[in-house]
Amino acid sequence: MLNHLLILSHANNALHDTPDNIRYLIKYIESNFAQPLTLDSLAAFANTSKFYLSREFKKHTGYSPNEYIISLRTERAKSLLKNTTLPVYAIAHEIGIHDINNFTNLFKKTGGNDSHPISQNIYKNLPSVPDVILFEYPRMPLPRCK
Repeated sequence: MLNHLLILSHANNALHDTPDNIRYLIKYIESNFAQPLTLDSLAAFANTSKFYLSREFKKHTGYSPNEYIISLRTERAKSLLKNTTLPVYAIAHEIGIHDINNFTNLFKKTGGNDSHPISQNIYKNLPSVPDVILFEYPRMPLPRCK
């Protein structure tokens, strides 16, 4: 949460000299971070090239667009882990990550630790896979050759 607040604080301090397209883009990302966002789609939204967008976004926020999206997602995940009883796979889906392995790797890279619930209970509440039931088929006598 602190990281997200620092990002927002940095963004708000630079608000007066931030171009409108970057400000609108920040609001768009904050509203849609759970959706698949690519640099190309963000550049189209901001009506600029992806190279110019990356440079200007970092210049005005201190973060690349991808770093900002990841920060929003991880902060939301931490909040959901702390304040809800949702299983990890549902939280991952809620923040726009549909692969549990990507979610855990992302979480670990962005400051997750072994004492956090995600590290302790990563597979807790996962939908169970039914055990394979092995059937014994009755033995049929083989035909005899004469």
